[in-house]
Amino acid sequence: MRGILPRAYAGWELMTSVSGASGLAFTHIDAGPFSSSDGCLPGDLTFRVRGQGAVSIGTVTQGTVRAERGPITDCIQPGDVFVASFPRADFVCRTHDARVHAMTMPAPLLAQVAGTAADGNGRPLRFLSLRPASPALQDQWKVTAGFAGQLLANPEAARSSLVI
Repeated sequence: MRGILPRAYAGWELMTSVSGASGLAFTHIDAGPFSSSDGCLPGDLTFRVRGQGAVSIGTVTQGTVRAERGPITDCIQPGDVFVASFPRADFVCRTHDARVHAMTMPAPLLAQVAGTAADGNGRPLRFLSLRPASPALQDQWKVTAGFAGQLLANPEAARSSLVI
């Protein structure tokens, strides 16, 4: 798990012991330019998040996640969407009996589809909050990530360059 989590959640480093933890499970589907991951994180676990060159956006489907960024603490509940990691991130996440579905993509790909690619005209992506800007945007992300996850769960579709 210590080797898989940092790749799947873009820099999550497990800081607590998981000896004796039952139910620790993880599914990761690599689709080339992006990936889909589903992690079941039992008990109380602590992660150091050190951003890499990717952005990971998670949806908590069970339990809780606390993202501690200095004086700011975000308490993420089931159904909530949050930016789980981003370039230059440096914070702590504490999970309690959590299940988190995440979509991870290289930051330049996200910048390109967001229209802020580093072509000299756009500004680099910045995350002012770990949360979506509105409930409607949160719902839109959940539908989009759910659709992509369902497609990738079909091995034939996951191999199709047209689908990807």
